[in-house]
Amino acid sequence: MLSRIISVFLSTLLLVGLCCLTMRGVAGLNRRAISAAQELVAAGSTRIASDLEEQGRKLGGDAERFAGRPELATDLKGLSLLLAMSPPSGKVPERVRTRIDLVKGKLEEAVVAYKEAHPHVVAMTFVDDRGLVLLSNSSTFRIGDRLAPPRAEPEEEAAATADDSGTEAVKPTAIEPVKGVAAIPAAGAPGYGKAGFVLTALDKGLQHATLVESGVVRWLAAAPLLLKGTTIGAVILEQRVQTLPHLPGVEALLVVSDNVSLGKAPAGFDLQLARESDQPYLWVSRLPVVDLPVLGSMAFAPRFVDMGEVGVWARRFAVPGTKSTFGMVFADVSPMYAELAGLQLFVMLMTAVVWAAHLAMLLLLGLRFRRGVDRVADFLGRLTQGIGDERQINEKAFPPALTRLVLLVNKSLERSAGTTGLAPLPKSPSLDDVLQAQQVEPPEIGDLRFEGITDSGTLGVAKKAAPSAPPPPPEDGFESLGEEAQ
Repeated sequence: MLSRIISVFLSTLLLVGLCCLTMRGVAGLNRRAISAAQELVAAGSTRIASDLEEQGRKLGGDAERFAGRPELATDLKGLSLLLAMSPPSGKVPERVRTRIDLVKGKLEEAVVAYKEAHPHVVAMTFVDDRGLVLLSNSSTFRIGDRLAPPRAEPEEEAAATADDSGTEAVKPTAIEPVKGVAAIPAAGAPGYGKAGFVLTALDKGLQHATLVESGVVRWLAAAPLLLKGTTIGAVILEQRVQTLPHLPGVEALLVVSDNVSLGKAPAGFDLQLARESDQPYLWVSRLPVVDLPVLGSMAFAPRFVDMGEVGVWARRFAVPGTKSTFGMVFADVSPMYAELAGLQLFVMLMTAVVWAAHLAMLLLLGLRFRRGVDRVADFLGRLTQGIGDERQINEKAFPPALTRLVLLVNKSLERSAGTTGLAPLPKSPSLDDVLQAQQVEPPEIGDLRFEGITDSGTLGVAKKAAPSAPPPPPEDGFESLGEEAQ
């Protein structure tokens, strides 16, 4: 029994050691997962930030090409002059209205044709040389908004518009609005700019800007409209950031005003955990989820792995032109470790099965041998008692370890049968059957003597000891037997 306990203990240690060695070996296969996630997150954040910046530059190029059309500058200059024609009554004559509608229609046709060819442009705005919005289909800029600071004070403007005789011209007054175009505001209209945007493209330069409003990020590109080298206004193109560039292996989201505007946040998302760091970091710690065929899904921490590195790795990127808006690029490595956890669970399960099978083999070791010895002993016992008619043992029905013993028993039985001539006995043999089978002559009745009643109440019978000299023969055997009994 002690040897079996030692065998079980040693085999258990061997199997557990083999299991741990295998689990440690498969854990080394995922060592590159963390490094790969860090590299993907770092490269992804840089790539998305550069792509967003490239979108703004591309929109600026579109604005420059669109503003380079000479017919746009001519039409915008004509519209500005028509609106500046203000009669003393302040009412626009019908003929002026007709000309305004004609010029306005030409500009709108140009806008529609350009948007069909460039679907990423969502809105377009025209301003005159004073920064006044004349036409716009934007949800931010309205007709009549002033987006640029006035170039001169009202007194200076009045002096500049004086006639040749030096008489001061009449200051422009507000006129009746025309549907779809802007009215010239009265001098000294308060404020300029809109939604934090101030137009600077009137200085013959291309302007890029980022506008964040109502959870939406827009790129703005303003280009000046030149007519014979003179700036007569500007055109503003808008592009909405609707999607983030897709990169394999990583996900991205855009945060506007502490809310996710674009992308899908991972489970356990917490904006407070976002760091302003140039290096990737573990954003959300997460246990791998393993899908088992019978037990279902379960969270399991793989062994020989630093669980402080398993989860969602992230890196923050900035949106050009704004500080309140930023993005996150993240990669979840827990699915990779879920495969490792499933493999380790399989190794543990197979180790448990092998240990159970090995334990059963150790416990059942020698059972067939012991049963064979018991069968040989039972056979010899039946043979000694004369029960049954078996004369030989079938050596093929015993394990190989008992083959020599079975052959020896059969050989002994063959020799015994040849010398003594043993005869089979019936199922319930009598004394005469046993003596006859053993070929023993029954004793004469005269050879028996009675020794008296034993303690158990039976009569003992034994053979008489042979005398040194034979007595004279009695006349009657029964009388001698009676005399001895007396």
